[in-house]
Amino acid sequence: MQEHWTNYLITTPRPVFFSAHQTGEISQTGENIVEDIEKIISQIDYSKLSAIITDNATSMKKAWRILEINIQK
Repeated sequence: MQEHWTNYLITTPRPVFFSAHQTGEISQTGENIVEDIEKIISQIDYSKLSAIITDNATSMKKAWRILEINIQK
């Protein structure tokens, strides 16, 4: 069985570990990734956020499109 983890780091300017969690049975869809990213953003000072970096997987590309729409709302 393959384990899936999501890790979050914050740079201040050095990298600092923020959180990691096992996604388990939750499918890594664009929608689920956006929900997770938005939870993390709500836990930090949003005004100090300057970038979010992900890999180039198809689900991440979809998440970026959803995030762009959500930010414009």
